[in-house]
Amino acid sequence: MSKKQPKISSDSQEDMLTYGLPDPDIDEPSKRRRRPRSKRFFTKKRVVIGISSFSAVFVIVGAITAWFLYSNVIFTNLGDDIFQGEADPSTLRGEGDGRINIMLLGIDNAADLSDSIMVASLDPIAKDVALLSIPRDLWVDIPGFGSAKINAAHAFGERYGYEGGGPALTKEVLEDILDIPIHYYGTANFEGFNEAIDFIGGIEVEVEEDIVDYSYPAENNGGFDPFIIRKGVHQMDGETALKYARSRYSTSDFDRSKRQQYILAALKDKVLSLGTLSNPIKVANLLRSFSRNTDTDLKLEEIMRLVEIAREIDTEDMTQARLDASEDNFLTFSNIYGQSALVPSAGDFSNIQEYVRGLLIDSYIKDEAASLSILNGTLQEGLATETAALLRSFGYGVDNINNASARDYEQTVIFDYSGDKPYTLRYLEKRFGVKALRRDPPIGDEQTYDIEIVIGSDYASTIN
Repeated sequence: MSKKQPKISSDSQEDMLTYGLPDPDIDEPSKRRRRPRSKRFFTKKRVVIGISSFSAVFVIVGAITAWFLYSNVIFTNLGDDIFQGEADPSTLRGEGDGRINIMLLGIDNAADLSDSIMVASLDPIAKDVALLSIPRDLWVDIPGFGSAKINAAHAFGERYGYEGGGPALTKEVLEDILDIPIHYYGTANFEGFNEAIDFIGGIEVEVEEDIVDYSYPAENNGGFDPFIIRKGVHQMDGETALKYARSRYSTSDFDRSKRQQYILAALKDKVLSLGTLSNPIKVANLLRSFSRNTDTDLKLEEIMRLVEIAREIDTEDMTQARLDASEDNFLTFSNIYGQSALVPSAGDFSNIQEYVRGLLIDSYIKDEAASLSILNGTLQEGLATETAALLRSFGYGVDNINNASARDYEQTVIFDYSGDKPYTLRYLEKRFGVKALRRDPPIGDEQTYDIEIVIGSDYASTIN
């Protein structure tokens, strides 16, 4: 069933101005149709919320949102097997199914805007986590609402009846711009963040540079509440940690994202520490706080396996990345409708998508480490090189690029010389829409590869 399209009332212009957005009824860019998605295969999962005992703890949350997914985590469809590294290859729909991606939103309840946006990507096989921060001022296409800053997607989804609300609309935007599946979401508000930090007795955070913010907003929009903190190690309560995470006027928005990730790491370590888990009062308080102030489409079953994974993740090894406008990154500042916004430096999101794919390499592809040969079986020059570049961005090992002996292949052909790369073959079969043919490797000194792909006209037509 298609998603219900939101309707914008005639008196919504005030909300538009509040969010810094153009009016969709008069702004021409908002009438553009959403561009077709690329040939990626998205894993969709439906789950429900649950609460369990204190031992069922998996915290992947922090920063200004109290990024807690506490006693609420289950990964269905792929089921138990994915956590053992033994999923049936036939259940994998495309590159990326070896990772589980969770969108984390910190919500400003006053305006329903997402004050902080992260994607946490868990590799349950390698037991690692990557965190990617998305700037709230990133200018994107929001289906049904036109072009706007990405933080407005949640507000529109909540206020204008989008099916699944703000999280569903924001997930759709992220899948589009990053070209990865977003399997689940978690949201939290500021009150939950304060409570959680205080319940565990605060967190220790190393402040890398002085912050002097005389414009930090006071509660209830009652003027300003100056926030000053000096470089060094600080024991922070909930209020201080929230201000440290949210302050943006004395430093850049990208520094702010970095601070949020530091708080996440400190929060995860403290919650999973013996001092917290062995204290039933702390655990009970956390459960009550999380149930009041967080929301997620994650489920309870198999939670203990995720707890085990979380405890095996070394915070020092956690990959932390941000999209920003620093040198050699992918964004640049632009003035749009009188607002300062961030846009892709390349003019579209292709470079960002390639970067994200490289950051979140699928464990099945990585572990099998298949050697690929890509041959051009058409007269379209450069096709093998172009295809090899795309496959490498997903983590495939392409070791040979050449023209085929014949250039008249109407259909793409995949030859399997290895016999032991089932996951890689599954992904390639789905990508190229053909079934691999098993072949014995040639006898003699001739160079062989695990898998050989001869690109045909059928595939060439899909990328023109």
